[in-house]
Amino acid sequence: MKMIFKIFSAVFLFCFFNLKSAPGCNVVTGLHANAITATSATLNWDTVTCDSFLLRYYITGTNDLRFRIIKPGTSISVLLDSLYPGTGYSWLIHTYCNGGQTGPYQTTPSTFSTLSLNVSCIPPNKLEDSNITTTSATISWNNLVDADSFLIRYNKTGTTDFNWLYVSGSNHTVTLQGLAPSTAYEWSVRSICAGNAIPLCFYKTLATNCDTLPVPDHILICIMENKGYPQIIDSLTIAPYINALANDPMSALFTQSYGLEHPSQPNYLDLFSGYYQGMTNNNKPAAHFTTPNLARQLLDSGKTFVTYSQNLPFTGSDTIRSGDYERKHNPVANWMGTGTNQVPDTCNQPFTNFPSDYNLLPTVSYVVPDQANDMHNGTIHAGDNWIAANIDAYIQWAKSHNSLFILTFDEDNHAYNNRIVTIFTGPMVRGGVYSKYMNHYSVLRTIQDMYNIGQAGHSGEVESVKECWLASTNDIETEDSPVRDWIVYGFGGTGELNVDYTLNSSADVTVRVFTLEGKLVHIQDYGREQAGIHRTIISCDKNSTAVGLYIVQLTVNQTAFSKKVLVVY
Repeated sequence: MKMIFKIFSAVFLFCFFNLKSAPGCNVVTGLHANAITATSATLNWDTVTCDSFLLRYYITGTNDLRFRIIKPGTSISVLLDSLYPGTGYSWLIHTYCNGGQTGPYQTTPSTFSTLSLNVSCIPPNKLEDSNITTTSATISWNNLVDADSFLIRYNKTGTTDFNWLYVSGSNHTVTLQGLAPSTAYEWSVRSICAGNAIPLCFYKTLATNCDTLPVPDHILICIMENKGYPQIIDSLTIAPYINALANDPMSALFTQSYGLEHPSQPNYLDLFSGYYQGMTNNNKPAAHFTTPNLARQLLDSGKTFVTYSQNLPFTGSDTIRSGDYERKHNPVANWMGTGTNQVPDTCNQPFTNFPSDYNLLPTVSYVVPDQANDMHNGTIHAGDNWIAANIDAYIQWAKSHNSLFILTFDEDNHAYNNRIVTIFTGPMVRGGVYSKYMNHYSVLRTIQDMYNIGQAGHSGEVESVKECWLASTNDIETEDSPVRDWIVYGFGGTGELNVDYTLNSSADVTVRVFTLEGKLVHIQDYGREQAGIHRTIISCDKNSTAVGLYIVQLTVNQTAFSKKVLVVY
């Protein structure tokens, strides 16, 4: 059977399982789909009392998982769009209730198939862009006589703020106006008679410096406890949400991120101030510190900071513990006061103050679950559920509001050389897997450089994380970049993956394909290639390449560029 490669706007890997029902969390019944079109369907189910619903849907027979939390709990339907024509989908629903407990999935997923379209109309190809200015760009494609008209979709890269434009079939070029300066866009064009859009092509409206970091409106950092990288990323059945987040196309997963010390408290101090402040244990320090720290730097620059700690008794509390709250996990408490580099107690708030209107969040905030939910005393699964129930709404909001989410851990469990999970998610993130070494100082330095507030402690001795941003040479090519206009796409039924790119000058070129776990499944060294347009064609079959998500890496001289593709037979 021939192989089809498709680039997905949201792709997740997941292993399915049934959860043990929590008291009062009932199974959802009556799953059915209606109003099915070629690209959409409305999912319905029976009314059940709960706080919210968790929907998981995927192309039948694949590991491509899409994830959505549906609120309020009284909702009993949801519209799915941007589906593939003539494709079978499976879906399941479970409930969140009683503050984060989960009900069981259905024993068997419900299924539906989207309607097929007339595929005799050949989709447009040879997508190109030109005449790029600060606010406009001209796009063009092959003019195919079969098409009655074309539908163009364009948006800022990494957002879902789509713009649509219809043109007649006699056209094959159009100028997009009113674009934002120094901003990356993506666009596609589809034939109306076929409904098949070829994968998105990328272009820039203005060259940007590869060392320029984005400036998020808000950054939220959630800190979990005492788990090594393999315990989370290799545990799809007990940490489904974090694994789905790691595979989100707006997420960067760092495979070589490390805590700096043991036990917990020094790592929190490192992440907050760039130094462990001489603390080698979890005891309360003898006095509040007066050294430089992230909160003070932000406040001095006219910005804001708050830590939201679950079960902190009240704003400004300096208590050692309250229920499952532990002061050792709340670094800002150590700098409360009016002395040098100290901060007001309003920077130290309970999680009950976490705003539902995320526009009201401070510039930077820490979220610290209590020990029942941060994986310290509770299970990995409980912590995973807590993030999904309490933070996912912010993460989804951040994707369309120039904001960033960072998930990290303080330390491992002493079994993995302090290797921990760190994930960045947001519209400015170039989704992928990154293997450069980083630690708590690196995360701190990145935030400091984003807002140009200086360094603290040892953060001045490390580099910012620069590899994962859309404004880097790995995604938006500058004048000095060795490659431009590179895309990955496939055509149905051909069994071929096409990698197109333009070299600005002669260069050594290698193409590799990896599984998401980093296993190399294809490599081709093309040696020295001349400047100009090139196409690499990779052919596989079902016997050699399983259905699933892969990473295509194009290496030009010493610079590597990566994109994700999903293999579907």
